[in-house]
Amino acid sequence: MSTYESMHPGGLRLTDRAARIAALSFGMKLLDIGCGTGVSLELLEHKFGIIPYGIDLSERFIQMAKRRLPEAVLIVGDATYLPYEDMSFDVAVCECMLSLLTNPTSAILEVCRILRTDGTLIVSDICGRDDADTVKRMCSEAGFDVTHFEEHRAALITYAVEMHDAGAALCGDVNNATYYLLIGEKR
Repeated sequence: MSTYESMHPGGLRLTDRAARIAALSFGMKLLDIGCGTGVSLELLEHKFGIIPYGIDLSERFIQMAKRRLPEAVLIVGDATYLPYEDMSFDVAVCECMLSLLTNPTSAILEVCRILRTDGTLIVSDICGRDDADTVKRMCSEAGFDVTHFEEHRAALITYAVEMHDAGAALCGDVNNATYYLLIGEKR
């Protein structure tokens, strides 16, 4: 599977790395926000034994994800209004979707609401090279202790090259951008 099929820089390698750092384990209830076609959820279910839930704005992507993961709970919905009860999940994953939102803070606040106490937030996304502290502060102010942060700029550059013109449009000016992995624990 190419990085493009997993729809984010770093692809499933980065998803797997994030899961290992976050110590995902069998039976954890995980919500993939912006789950796309379910590629990451499939990896996490098969490799780590999580209970998969996914939400995405695209009906088409959700239908594709349902074919890939017929037992998963997958719905069409918005990251800024998650239709779940408070403290419903152990883990929330946001891969390459916060940067697409006009109000990422409202999405992070929603994630905090739906995660149980000590729940885990996993984010991988693009930001300006000078904006990493802003991302960390946004998560902290929403109620998370950032326990891990690392840059994956090379993955962003590789993704842009693999995608050619589309990658440049999606990633913007890669000279002034980076890709990061953030793991936070809800306070």
